Amino acid sequence: GQRYSGSLSTYIRHEALNSNTLANERLGLPKPIARYYTGVGTLGGPVALPGVGKMKRTFFFYTREMWDTRQAATPNTKQMPTVAERNGDFSQTTQTNGAPLFIKDPLLPGACSPTAGGPGCFPNNVIPADRISPLGRAFLNIFPTPNFFDTSVSLRQYNYADTDIPDVYRSLDQVTIDHNFTDNDRVSVKYRHWRPNRESTTGTFGINSNWNHFRSQYAQKEDAITVNYTKSLTSKVVSETSFGYRNTPEVAPVETLPDPITKLQRGPNGFGALGSLYSTPTLNPLDLYPQLNFTGVPGMAPNVAWDARFPIDAVDLRWSLQNNVTWTAGRHLVKSGIYYEYNINSEGFSATCFSGCLDFTSTGTIAAQNPYNTNHPYANALLGYYTTYMESNTRPFRGGAQWNLEWFGQDSWKVRNNLTLELGLRFASGTPWHLLASGWKGYNPPPGERAAAWLADAYDPARNPALYVPACPGGAATCAATARLAKNPITGQVLPNSVALIGQLVPGTGDFYNGVIRDNDPRSNSGTFQDNPGIRAQPRLGFSWDPTGRQQTSIRGGYGITEQLFDASGSYAGTFPSMVPVRLQPTLYYGSLSDLASVPSIFSPSPVTGWTRTDTKTRRTHNFSIEVQQNVGFNTVVSAAYVANRQRGLLTTRDRNLVPEGARFDLRNADPTSATRAPLADAFLRPIPQFTSVNERTREGYVNYDSLQVTANHRLSGGLGFGTAYTLAKTMSMGVAGGGALTVYLDPQQRLYGYDASDRRHILSFQGSWNLPNGSALWNNAVGRAILDGWQFSGVGFWRSGVPLTATYTTTDAGGTDTMGGGDPVRIWIRDGCNPILGRGERSEERWFDTSCFFRTPVGSYGNSPVNNLRQPGNTNVDLSMSKTFQVGPRGHRLQFRADAYNAFRVTTRTVNAAAQFDPAGNQLNSDFGRLALPTDEARQVELSLKYSF
Repeated sequence: GQRYSGSLSTYIRHEALNSNTLANERLGLPKPIARYYTGVGTLGGPVALPGVGKMKRTFFFYTREMWDTRQAATPNTKQMPTVAERNGDFSQTTQTNGAPLFIKDPLLPGACSPTAGGPGCFPNNVIPADRISPLGRAFLNIFPTPNFFDTSVSLRQYNYADTDIPDVYRSLDQVTIDHNFTDNDRVSVKYRHWRPNRESTTGTFGINSNWNHFRSQYAQKEDAITVNYTKSLTSKVVSETSFGYRNTPEVAPVETLPDPITKLQRGPNGFGALGSLYSTPTLNPLDLYPQLNFTGVPGMAPNVAWDARFPIDAVDLRWSLQNNVTWTAGRHLVKSGIYYEYNINSEGFSATCFSGCLDFTSTGTIAAQNPYNTNHPYANALLGYYTTYMESNTRPFRGGAQWNLEWFGQDSWKVRNNLTLELGLRFASGTPWHLLASGWKGYNPPPGERAAAWLADAYDPARNPALYVPACPGGAATCAATARLAKNPITGQVLPNSVALIGQLVPGTGDFYNGVIRDNDPRSNSGTFQDNPGIRAQPRLGFSWDPTGRQQTSIRGGYGITEQLFDASGSYAGTFPSMVPVRLQPTLYYGSLSDLASVPSIFSPSPVTGWTRTDTKTRRTHNFSIEVQQNVGFNTVVSAAYVANRQRGLLTTRDRNLVPEGARFDLRNADPTSATRAPLADAFLRPIPQFTSVNERTREGYVNYDSLQVTANHRLSGGLGFGTAYTLAKTMSMGVAGGGALTVYLDPQQRLYGYDASDRRHILSFQGSWNLPNGSALWNNAVGRAILDGWQFSGVGFWRSGVPLTATYTTTDAGGTDTMGGGDPVRIWIRDGCNPILGRGERSEERWFDTSCFFRTPVGSYGNSPVNNLRQPGNTNVDLSMSKTFQVGPRGHRLQFRADAYNAFRVTTRTVNAAAQFDPAGNQLNSDFGRLALPTDEARQVELSLKYSF
């Protein structure tokens, strides 16, 4: 038509309308900030041009949506360096129990215990001013000064508290223009413009520090255009052609920054004199200072951390072209089509330690041999001494390209008036994700330096490198673990203060990357590290039968195969372009900030990902269902259906470099420097010593889903409509949990097959709406119609059973869960014949399952607990809505007020503690094992809205 239609609406949520959370009520805290403002506008009708007026064949529809959100994040608490500590005064520094923590002077020969002191401590725990490193002090000055001093609350775990309040603004503009050239030719153009922006100190995918370090912005935008052309070739043949383009850039920071970037840079913060190993403008374009770690700070230590891609300049691009032809021929409705898609994924340049990673850790075995360790990370930094330093030698480009081509034919055949058959066959082909052409985003490395993967065919055990072995000072036979030194097994050289080097790679020996092939190797399949599965056929068939012919009963069924030829882009871009030796990250131990680049670099065994050649399996899903639907009268339809699917070829990994079964128990693998015959480090026990894990990709995972689905729906009549649905389902899987890691020594089918983590055995849902009778029937005048007419109540809700979980355990003695001395992961032991699942009448908050069934797994056993054999409690939710519609102005103009209550009855969520802890005697020590945790909820949230439409 030639009329315009549209609407304006606004939606408001505010914490003043909500209930408080149970957690805040327990702590006596006010309601958390939760403010959501939404505005929506629509307008549609004929396009009007100046001097032409309304065009009869051209129409538009425009939508704009805006969201403005403020919601408080979790309060952030940390133990920041005090003003006194920044000036070298640690006289008031304590452990978490309130006792003094003594600071060692690395230049004094005597010992200095952190808890008892000694002659090697700084007098009065004060570092002289002339010993303070300007660089170290600058690192401490990155952090804010303490602002919370009530130790009865903090328990000396923190002295700083702050809460981030993110501001999230999002807008969406969509416009569609339709033009009918003729009665047989129609073009439709749709444009989508999505602009989100999150401003906060957390969740911005750029700054990953664990405190409110830097207020930044993050956005993942989208611009998309779709052009459709529909052509009626004849009265029975219609052709539809579509072209699409989608551009989704991901950026952080965005155009403007709430905090100046100088807050993160070396020069403005006093780090201009800090050296580096490789730093270049390409590696560190913003000249950020290093990431910082302060493990050993009593309480909650702060850190400094960046996203590996920061500044983020990523994008996903997609071009698509398709054509479908529909032909009506008697009782046949035939459709065929072809679809082509080309994708580019660009995650940008990425490296973990592109600006350097400084670690001032003061505890643990490695720190214990640091000759500069002061017993406190802040004092280590203040004196200018680090425990370890790492830096990436390059920042590889993570990205790839890929195309898909699909074509199909299908026939909807009306065999009889009461029987229709659906027959179809779809084919798919394409290329795996592969490296982008050189020059993309300025990245132009030579072939062979862009991606890598491990391949069994390329591995030669004779080329393995040597590892530094343990030795004792002065040639002693045995010594304490922290006193050990690293020895070069080839030359016999023993290195001073070198416990951290034990198990590291010896320079100049063997091939550090034995078995790794690069992107220019013919065996890499042009850098895809995947075999092309070729053309895949995906049949579909279905039927619809009305056995009585009276349109009261319907029986439907169907079967179809869908196939995903290639994994998501991140599976490729996040793995192979970042592997060694494309990117190296050496470690420096025990050095000074003033001569950072002068300490020899050490390379550690690293994880690698392998691929299996000639493996052309794909992710394939078989969907099948059969349904009976019956109209039982009274505007009510009931149905019962069996719905199932079988997923096959899910991505899995198998670690070829596990520590072998029994290796840690074999005395031939004992550390020769250990008086207790403790086993050597795992690096010496793995089959391939230069790597930690060698995860070969396979496709052995699968999921089996079966369900009975029953529905009953009363269609709206007399102002009342309602419905309910019940699903009895069972989801079993193998090789899905744990990132798809398969067992090596145990049969994966027996060990890993069980309830899937998504399994919900019972789901009951309902929905309903009631248009109240117009009250104007009793009071029929303008006031009565305005107040009493147009009311509606509605609601939706569900109850669902809990998801599965597996009981776990830890031990108070070191290595207590290593019952096999290597091999596959161990599970808890369940007493023979004991079923830990309690009946409904037996369960309670204190005893959700039978904890007496669980025992510490004995040595020589992997444990016998099945996977996911327990259940979390179920949960319930009900949302209610009330609305009132007013007729305003001319005919067709309406104003609607609406109030929604989400989680209207404030139903809580419970979880069970399934983590046991055993002492060496087998006593279970966790008093919360088997108990339900305190209830949590998301509070009742109320939303008010107002909508005007015409």
